Amino acid sequence: MNVLFIGGDGSLTNANTVCVNNMAHEMESRGHKTYVLSLGDGPGQVPDTYYGKLKIKVASHPTLLMKLWLKLFDLMRHVVLLPFYPDVAPRRSRKMAKKAEELVRKNDIELVVAVFNVYENIYAGMHLKKKFGERIKVVSYHLDLRTSSVNPSKLIRNYIYKHALASLKKENMIVDKMLIPYSGQKDIEKLTGMNMNKVHFVGFPVFIDDKGFEKCELPFETDVINITYIGSLSSDNRNPSYILELLEQAQEILGRKLMVHVWGDVADVGQILADSQVATYHGMIENRYARYIMDNSDFLLNIGNAVTYSMLPSKVFGMFATGKPIINVITHPADATLPYFKRYNHSIDVCEYQQNKAEALMLANGISKMKDAPLQESGGLFDDFKPEKICEIIMN
Repeated sequence: MNVLFIGGDGSLTNANTVCVNNMAHEMESRGHKTYVLSLGDGPGQVPDTYYGKLKIKVASHPTLLMKLWLKLFDLMRHVVLLPFYPDVAPRRSRKMAKKAEELVRKNDIELVVAVFNVYENIYAGMHLKKKFGERIKVVSYHLDLRTSSVNPSKLIRNYIYKHALASLKKENMIVDKMLIPYSGQKDIEKLTGMNMNKVHFVGFPVFIDDKGFEKCELPFETDVINITYIGSLSSDNRNPSYILELLEQAQEILGRKLMVHVWGDVADVGQILADSQVATYHGMIENRYARYIMDNSDFLLNIGNAVTYSMLPSKVFGMFATGKPIINVITHPADATLPYFKRYNHSIDVCEYQQNKAEALMLANGISKMKDAPLQESGGLFDDFKPEKICEIIMN
């Protein structure tokens, strides 16, 4: 069978791209021919919008003038596009649909998996289903929750939530199957007018317990307790300030040097990392090296979502697959990851939302206790987060 995945980023190894690649590799291992239509400027890709490129440019070169322009452009964009939500990039949506249609015709595609991290992918999937009908099967897979927003305005967040639910009902009418993450189950189940026979609540295709990852040069020192963070950071949603302050105190208590090694997009918190005694930033890292880095770390660090706490980040399941102890920073009591950390049962939980003065001592004791602990055996705990399980649901 020829399979088309619509989603991911051809130039970055973010969590959504990792999920798409994992599914594509699993499909190929089953003998299927796979194609990926992703975001990017290369062949088989559709370029990002001006807004998307502007955000990346400001993140890498945050001059005052560029930051002001981004804020102004963001405001104008909201005013113009809010009535059309969730299709906030209509020109790119149509480009994605046109390119996807070309790929379906040229390669005799029989199955399309449209991955939601941006709506353009879903738009393209629905276009294909309406265009080709029963000739193809279209599955939409929501890696992100469309109902969740980081917008600081409660009014806008409520508007987005309402229109997101309406768009999900429309999508449900068109596609053959919808895969919704567990964290979105409550919203979907209370939504009237949905054909629930099309809906499957699933995990993410990221729990891979083999060791087939590439080696790279490691920055770790042997006399240091090395803590790894791989992922995005931001001042509003994943702010490292609190845990870095606690780790500085824990370092004094332990009388041993600690170092948090950070890879990924650090947005507007680069200076926070630079000013910290216990953090060092290494830039971006290709996903093929991530597992090797984590496997050779003493601890892994997870910082929960402060604003989008209802979302379930796929990267934590890749962390669980290592068996390593995790320092888990909980920024909201309703964090969607909490049941899974409880299932993993191998973490030091730091409740940032409580601001407990005794937490530095608790953290130091936890590090001392778990530093040389054996790897956590997680076999069977997260089978529903394996690529093979997700692909079975897609195919059946």
